[in-house]
Amino acid sequence: MRAHDAPSPRAQSWALHTITCVNSLGTGVLWNGLSFLVEREYAYTRQETLALYVGTAMAYAIAAWWTGSLLRRLGNQVSPRAFLGWIFVAQGLAAPLVLIPGSSIGLVVAASVLSIAGAMMWPVVEAYVSSGRDGRAMRRSIGLWSINWMVSVGACLLLMAPLYATGHTRWAMVAVLPISVLSIVCLRFLPREPAPHGTELHDAPDSYRPMLAGARVLLPTAYIVVGAISPILPYAIDALAIDPAWRTPLGSLWLLARAAAVCVLAVTHFWHGRWQGLVIAALALTGGFTMAAFAPNTITLVIGLVALGIGHGVLYYSALYYAMRLERADVDAGGTHEALIGLGYVVGPGAALVGSMWSGVRGIVILELIVLALGLLLAVRAWRRAARRATP
Repeated sequence: MRAHDAPSPRAQSWALHTITCVNSLGTGVLWNGLSFLVEREYAYTRQETLALYVGTAMAYAIAAWWTGSLLRRLGNQVSPRAFLGWIFVAQGLAAPLVLIPGSSIGLVVAASVLSIAGAMMWPVVEAYVSSGRDGRAMRRSIGLWSINWMVSVGACLLLMAPLYATGHTRWAMVAVLPISVLSIVCLRFLPREPAPHGTELHDAPDSYRPMLAGARVLLPTAYIVVGAISPILPYAIDALAIDPAWRTPLGSLWLLARAAAVCVLAVTHFWHGRWQGLVIAALALTGGFTMAAFAPNTITLVIGLVALGIGHGVLYYSALYYAMRLERADVDAGGTHEALIGLGYVVGPGAALVGSMWSGVRGIVILELIVLALGLLLAVRAWRRAARRATP
């Protein structure tokens, strides 16, 4: 596309948000719908599901960490836009493998490819989200983008409900094929590479540095919790004998609560620089996970999932907000961000797998709480160190 034919900023924004929306539906299928899929159509045990999540999460973390250096090595040979195109082709071709009958090999291959594709896609998309922006414009863009993907991930389980109820859940993963085709069409409206940031200085209070230090430790800790709850949630819901038509919508509650929390934080400022917000979020995350895992009835499960979602949303957006006020982001920064998320997705199911083998659900909760306690201690340590450095 010639320079004078370049799409307008509005067209670029719509294309980017469309790519984010539809691929977040695919992300929801992989990380939140996969456990419902294998429980319903492959009769996986809880331990087998946890093992599958550990494997896909390891692939995600490694690929995310490597994405920035891969793009640098490719240099001018492959633009970020073309890189996204190849990713969409790969995931579109892999998704239908889930239809291979007779075993779960096609499922494992498809899930692994989709995991690697997502790990390489999101850092590049994040670079486009903040490209050419600084200050308030960057924060607004990232806030809208976060709300977009969180709502879309939550909507995924709602859309999967008819497929789960009728035993056709695997078709949710096949839907990644048309998602990829639409994404390739949208690439035409993006520039060849993200625009550079401006030169605006970020004048943030010194108190934000300890907040960022604490939030960055709590971010992977938060993903440890959701990495554990996602694969075991179908089994917790099954124990309550809930009608199949309502199981995936119920599983989406924490995702929608997370999106609601981010919406509130995006339009308010009372929480800026206040450590109490991080503490309350961490407690809500911990309490919500424990309630959901041990839920004796549906009401307790609902309260636990909502608390978990709110806690996770506050921790995610806080880490993002303080980073945007104090630092600048590129593909490497996005890769590091996604790698930390991938680390949480590895440790969470990993600890849950060990706990399940040790003492069932009780063992899962005990080990997860131990990991959470260690994360909180590390966050407090990071916060205190940063606070001492910020004090004149």
